[in-house]
Amino acid sequence: MIEVMWADGGTYEFSEVASPYGKAMQLGVDLNELLHTDPATGETQLNELAGAATQEIEAADGAAGIFYRVFGACPAECTPMQFGGHYLEVDRAILNTITKGIKTIVFIEGEDIYFDFVSDLPCDAMGWDEAINTLTLAEARTMRPGLYALTSPEAEIKIRQGVTV
Repeated sequence: MIEVMWADGGTYEFSEVASPYGKAMQLGVDLNELLHTDPATGETQLNELAGAATQEIEAADGAAGIFYRVFGACPAECTPMQFGGHYLEVDRAILNTITKGIKTIVFIEGEDIYFDFVSDLPCDAMGWDEAINTLTLAEARTMRPGLYALTSPEAEIKIRQGVTV
């Protein structure tokens, strides 16, 4: 659980959920390689990991919100083609399963994130690690209106520095 100070000034407990790519990383599975060398097995694995993420969201009883960590949306993990071709729409489908009324923060992991790819994912707020990214809040606002969850004083939602998996 992560404590988040929401735009209304209240502090809430959010349940953390890693994206399927992040779950594969945690398991030591090179999903990009698997999808390349054995597409059928890779798709099966991706779908199983997506199911696990969806189950975690459904099991988040008592949490005020979901802190969904998107992995793979950066050059160190995926090419834009890999991320857009395999993971982006899976993340979108998972996020679309979240019940209305539950706050959702999408937190983009990694350095030099593909913000233009993920900026339209369904969520109440979006964030990223400001310490390792050059993307500014002002630049992000030109691509996506709405709330942001950052350590920056200009962000509407406050998260603690160095949020990690």
